Amino acid sequence: MSVCTSWKCLILNSPSLWRVQTFDLYCSSGSTRKVDLLFCAQNFGRHCRTLSLTCRHPGKHECKIMAIRFKLVLEGWSAAAITSFKVSGLRMGCTSNLVVKSICSAMTRMFSRNRPLQVFEMPSAHWSLLEGRKVLNAVFRKSRNTLEALSIEDYFLSGLTVNMDWLSTHLTSLTKLTKLSINLFYLTDESVVSLARARKGELEHLSLWANYVTPWTPRIPFESWKCLTKACPNMEVEFNIVGNVIKPTESLPAIMDSVLPVASVKIEIRRQDFRAEGVLRHIKKFYW
Repeated sequence: MSVCTSWKCLILNSPSLWRVQTFDLYCSSGSTRKVDLLFCAQNFGRHCRTLSLTCRHPGKHECKIMAIRFKLVLEGWSAAAITSFKVSGLRMGCTSNLVVKSICSAMTRMFSRNRPLQVFEMPSAHWSLLEGRKVLNAVFRKSRNTLEALSIEDYFLSGLTVNMDWLSTHLTSLTKLTKLSINLFYLTDESVVSLARARKGELEHLSLWANYVTPWTPRIPFESWKCLTKACPNMEVEFNIVGNVIKPTESLPAIMDSVLPVASVKIEIRRQDFRAEGVLRHIKKFYW
């Protein structure tokens, strides 16, 4: 038996080598060869436990080719064993309705036929309200009693009004949730209190994201955060402020409540005149 044949035999018969699959999906036609995706899907899909997809876009994109590749990966994959599904940088805001619907349909079909997930991550997806809800509904319906980690920061297109009651109902129905990464503005005082009751003693990590903050941004009351921190005393909180901030020395301390057990703060502001002293004093006073 030749060396090449021996290696091929080893590769094809070693399930542990294929438990984690990672792909870069490109909008451009010259990358992510169809034959490579199809080969991996058909030969190793049944062994995969974690599927990670990173979407790569040019400056201006319509994602028509991306939709074809999503259909190939998600529908051609023998993915009954997948328990962790991660997609980053989908960025559907510039794409046509047909492309959005195509990717949405491929995802919902995959979630309906596969085993329940333990991890679902889809940051910066920029979904429309309708298709974004369809995808999350499919995930929550199938994985309500298994999902441990959920990452949906910037999941919807910025500026859209998310139905807080719908999202709160699904979040509090997740019986195994321990890690949550979410836009701060997807939460309300009622949803924070409901989360405290539903995940008492279980929520370990909360990552809060904000991409547009003003002095008039609605605040979650101190009492609601206190309720959550009392219910989950071992919880760590991470703040990520990335985007546009109006009057940062006034608006940022207002959303970073002093009662939160913040372990990490990341601030990226697109302002050359940003003076950080006031914000840093607040961070040092309450989180140091």
